[in-house]
Amino acid sequence: MTKTGIFLGCVAALCFISCERLLPLFEPESGGSGVLLYTDRSTYSSADTVLITLYNDSTDPVYLDGCSAFSIAVRGDSGWTVSPLHICVWEGFGQKIPAGEKHQETLPPGIYSGVFKIHALVHWNCQDGKPISQAECQRTEERRSKEFTISK
Repeated sequence: MTKTGIFLGCVAALCFISCERLLPLFEPESGGSGVLLYTDRSTYSSADTVLITLYNDSTDPVYLDGCSAFSIAVRGDSGWTVSPLHICVWEGFGQKIPAGEKHQETLPPGIYSGVFKIHALVHWNCQDGKPISQAECQRTEERRSKEFTISK
C-alpha cells in the first residue's frame, strides 16, 4: 500500500469519528493553548521503546506535574483504566515547559502489551519552583495522545 493510500484511509476513518472524539486529538490553533501530546508511532512490538512527547506550541510556558508528568491508559473489556506512569512518594516540583519546547519520556520495552493512550494534565500561569498543588495555577487542561498498540 502506498503512502497516499494509507493517508487517504486515515482521513476516511477520521471522517467517521464524532467531533467530540476529535477534540483531544487535534488541538486548537487559536487562543494560544496548542499543547500537543503524541507518541512517535501508532504500532509497536514488545521489544520497542515508545517515545512520548508533549510539545508546547502555545505562546506561554506550561507546567506538568512534578513526579509523574504522564499517565498511561489501557483499554480493557470495560473501558479505559488510567494509572500514573511513575509511582510517587511526593508530587515533586512542577515541570516548566517554555513556549516552543518539549518534554519527552519513554516507555521501556517488554513491560506493556495492548491498546494504550497517554494522558497529561497541563497547567498554565503557575508559580515557579513549587509543587503543582501549591503553585496556584490559573488553568488546567487534560491532553490525551492518540491510541497506540503494543503487540506481545
